[in-house]
Amino acid sequence: MDRIRHPELELERLWHHHRQSGDRRVRDRLVWLLTPIVRREVFARLAEIPGRRRVEEFLVCGLRALIETVDDMDDALPAPTGAEIAQHARERVALAISDELRTAARASDQPDPGLAPARRRSARSTTARSSAVA
Repeated sequence: MDRIRHPELELERLWHHHRQSGDRRVRDRLVWLLTPIVRREVFARLAEIPGRRRVEEFLVCGLRALIETVDDMDDALPAPTGAEIAQHARERVALAISDELRTAARASDQPDPGLAPARRRSARSTTARSSAVA
C-alpha cells in the first residue's frame, strides 16, 4: 500500500537497496517506477517532433537516458531523497530529448537523402539555363 500512496518513499527505499546490493532486479524496478517521466517529457514536447521522426524514437532516447541516469546516479547524488531522484531523472531525460530534437532539426535542414543525384543535377542545370537566358 505504501507503494501507491508514497512513490517518493518507494523510490528512496529502492535506491538505497540498489546502492547497497547492486541487484539488477532492484535497478529495473527503479527504472520502471521512473518510466512515466519519459512519457510525460516526450508528450509534452510532441509539437516539436519533426514530421519525419516517430514518437517511439524519442521514447527510446528518453528511456536510454533514464537507464544511464539510474546507473550514474551514485556519483551525482550521494544520499538522495525520492523527490531528488525523480527530479534528477526528469532533468536528464529532458536534456536527452532536447538533444535529440536538436539533432532531428539539424537533419531536417539538410536535403532529403532519398533525392536521387540525377534529379539534383537536373534541377541545377535547369537553374543554370534559366539564368543564362535572362
